[in-house]
Formats: sequence, C-alpha cells, structure tokens
Amino acid sequence: MEDTDFQLMMVHSGERTQALLALGRFAGTRISEAVARTWGDVDFVENKVNIHNQYYCGEFVPPKSDKRRFGLFPELKEVLLRWRNITPYPDDTDLIFMGENGKPMSTHNWSWNVYKLQLVQGLRLNDRYTYYSLRHRFYTWLLDIGFSERDALYMLGDKTAPMVRRTYDHPTGDHLQEKIKQTRVFNEPSPDKTPEGKCVIIDIQDFKRKLG
Repeated sequence: MEDTDFQLMMVHSGERTQALLALGRFAGTRISEAVARTWGDVDFVENKVNIHNQYYCGEFVPPKSDKRRFGLFPELKEVLLRWRNITPYPDDTDLIFMGENGKPMSTHNWSWNVYKLQLVQGLRLNDRYTYYSLRHRFYTWLLDIGFSERDALYMLGDKTAPMVRRTYDHPTGDHLQEKIKQTRVFNEPSPDKTPEGKCVIIDIQDFKRKLG
C-alpha cells in the first residue's frame, strides 16, 4: 500500500476505522489479530502492544504465527487514544473493535469500509487493497527506517526470511533513489571530469541533466 493512499483513507475515515487501519500499518497485524485486541493489550504507559491471539471462525485462538510484544509507535498510540476517548467500550477488558453482542467486529466490514470509501468519498486509490496490504507496508517501512530484518520478522511474527522477502518487501521509489544516490562508482569519470581512479558519488538525476 502506498502511503499516499493510506493517508487518504485515514482522512476520510471515522475514528474506529482509523484505529483499525493504524493497527495494520504500524503494528503489522492481520485482520484476525486486529479485531481480537482488547484495550488491555495496549500499554499506553510502557508503550507496548501485545499480539497473543486472533479471532478466527468465531473463536479466539492462538495467532497464525508467533505471539509477540513490541513497542507502540507514536503514530499508532495517537490514533488508538483518540478512539478510546470516544468509544462506549473503553475498559481494559473491552474489545477495541466491538461488534454486535459483545463479539469482535466482522472482518468482512473491512472490505465494505474500503469499498464505501471509494464509492462515497470518490477516492481514487492506486490499487485494490486488502488489510494485508497494510502488513506488507509495515514490513517494508521497518526496513526503510533502519530496523534489522531480524527485528522486522519478530514484529510480524514470522520466522522464514525468504518467504517474507517474497511476500512483503516492496521497496519504495524514494528509498531506491536514496540508495542510487549513494552508489559509489570506481574508475569512471563523472560529468565534472573527476580524475580516473577516484571514488565519486553520482546523483543520477543531475547526471542526466548534464548530459542533456
């Protein structure tokens, strides 16, 4: 999921949907894990979030992958606190996303919310997203901001690095451009006629402009 689309969806969503979006984007939860969270799973003092179960086929069961507990990103904390301040179910034992009859909200509501955003608000998103798209973006973002692959895998609750790379790693254009700008070129003269043999850093866009 592109961050521009994520921001559009946040702006045009209510507080509950914003909290659901933020859990996927900044905690990497699966939808089944997100709807199983209670307020007691979020420690706003120690800034920790605890992912220890999921709601699957009408039952609370262990998560698909490893249980995990990790830091609460400020972006997620802000959105969750805003929702907790207005929800009628703010106690630690209450579900964050309470549905009918005290059960977790239906995971099908997610698909409807995305459809409604595009239909009613006229949003032109760049792709057809699922909740899993937020999990994909979370993993890539962690690597972009300097988390090790090991830490990123732990926060996802996954162990198999090759599978995760194939499934989740979608480098952004800005990230790749930054890598390109730091590429060192040996034994090639720059447009400024850098002496042969020197190690130089070439800005690709500037290089193209000078070539005409």
